Amino acid sequence: MSTAINIGVGEASAVTDAGDEQLDKGVLNTSAIVFMVLAVSAPLAVVVALLPIALAFGNGAGVPGAFLLATAAMMLFAVGYVRQIPFVKNAGAFYAYISASVGRVIGLPAAYVAAVSYMALCVSTMSALAFFSGDLFTRATGIPTSWPLWAAINTVLIVTLAYHRITLVAKVLAFVLIAEVVAVMALNIAIMIRNGLPAFNPGDFSPSTVFAPGLGIALIYAFNSTIGFEGTAIY
Repeated sequence: MSTAINIGVGEASAVTDAGDEQLDKGVLNTSAIVFMVLAVSAPLAVVVALLPIALAFGNGAGVPGAFLLATAAMMLFAVGYVRQIPFVKNAGAFYAYISASVGRVIGLPAAYVAAVSYMALCVSTMSALAFFSGDLFTRATGIPTSWPLWAAINTVLIVTLAYHRITLVAKVLAFVLIAEVVAVMALNIAIMIRNGLPAFNPGDFSPSTVFAPGLGIALIYAFNSTIGFEGTAIY
């Protein structure tokens, strides 16, 4: 997918006159890209949706250790990933890197797998967004509504943001991300006030706890918490 598609129809002013489908320099600064990528990871969604599943079906108290392992792996990956970006100048992201290393025969199937996965993620995320939007509206007003209505409303909102300048999207995502982080920190503080510091057991990071049965499941959700990391390449 070309960068021009990713930046939206209304971003024509940010495309060079040469028609090479590249953003002009200065359209997005580093902080804007950081906010856009981190917003995709959705910290609040991780805490509300992924962590409970990891705790229930993973290695239990060892889940924080699983997140540390995933963080270490992603930091190692980030070094090589960022070093490759200047040498593989293609908006195809992972497809471009796989094709450059092992050829298009492997790169194309990988691209289709990624595309199907992203589509499934979009559908599931929109379904959840529509359900909770409708639930919030009903709780606030007492008026019952169906989730397809909120799916349509949210789709229109997303398309409207995508149509306008990418800098607008960056600002909106920055606001949302900051709000999510504040909410998560408020939850952390509330837990500390209620349970006290003794509730945080350093023994949860011991090898016997981290490498307990269910570590694989916990790692799956730990790595899922970093989704969107690969999006940096298209910028």
